[in-house]
Amino acid sequence: MKFYSFLSFAFFSTILTACSSSSSFKANDLKSEIYNGYWAMYPVENQYRVLKFQQNGSVRIYDYSCHNDGTYSLNETETVYLSPIRENQFTLLDAQKKPFAKYEFLQLNAQRFQAKQSFDKERPLILTYTNLKGAKPLCY
Repeated sequence: MKFYSFLSFAFFSTILTACSSSSSFKANDLKSEIYNGYWAMYPVENQYRVLKFQQNGSVRIYDYSCHNDGTYSLNETETVYLSPIRENQFTLLDAQKKPFAKYEFLQLNAQRFQAKQSFDKERPLILTYTNLKGAKPLCY
C-alpha cells in the first residue's frame, strides 16, 4: 500500500483534528539526534522510504522502488508535518495540514529509531529506521 493511499483515512480523523489544532511544533519536541542525517525505513510491504526531519516540524518523505538488479529509483517525495499530542506522540498532518495518522516515537538514538504509526480503524504499524548520510533506501 502506498503512503499516499493512507491519506484517505483523513476523513475518519476528526478526533485527531481536535488534538492537532491547539498545538504547534517546537524543535525541542524531538531529541536532537532526529535532525541529523536521513532515516531509512526497514521495508514494510514493499515500501521503501527515507525520512528527513526538519526543526520546524516538517518531515520530507522519499518514496523509492527497489529493483532486482540492486538499483533503486525515486518515485516521489512529499512533506508531512508533526503536531504534538504529548511527549513523543504526534499527529501527522498532510500538505494541507489535515490530520491523517498518529506517530509515536518508541525508541530513538543516533543510529536507529522505532515508531508506531496508527491510522483510524487500522492496525498500527511498528516501523524501524536506521540513520544514513544520504537519502537512499534499504533495498535487500
